[in-house]
Amino acid sequence: MRGECDFKKGHAHLYKRPEITYCFIKENRSKFPVEKMCNVFNVSRSGFYPYLKRSKSERIKRKKRLTQRIVQIFESSRKFYGSPKITRLLNRQGERVAQKTVASIMRENQLRSRIVRKYKATTNSSHDHPVHDNRLHQTFIAERLGQVYM
Repeated sequence: MRGECDFKKGHAHLYKRPEITYCFIKENRSKFPVEKMCNVFNVSRSGFYPYLKRSKSERIKRKKRLTQRIVQIFESSRKFYGSPKITRLLNRQGERVAQKTVASIMRENQLRSRIVRKYKATTNSSHDHPVHDNRLHQTFIAERLGQVYM
């Protein structure tokens, strides 16, 4: 893979919030020195080390809990339920959540519901065209070649 060890290439994507950059530094500190990565990404080392000790925020904890419940409901529905139905179930269970939040979490985790199309009859039996006689009478065995064509 090109650019695997060149951590400068991801700079534009990582510079959105310091937490994202710190997370990247934490995952790659065995490959590269922390001081050098902090300089490249223009974040302070004095901000990185408190980040390591900081506990997760309530929003992150709630999102993780929601993700687990959404995946559990999705799997128990045999992957049929989409975000509207999962949202209704969660709200009935007492978890106040918006449909857009559920849809966003499902998208992040690549959870896509299976769509089942309703059966639509395509045979039009109410017509005035002539109906051919059933000459075979469900006997599909031929005594010689060229006798029965299907």
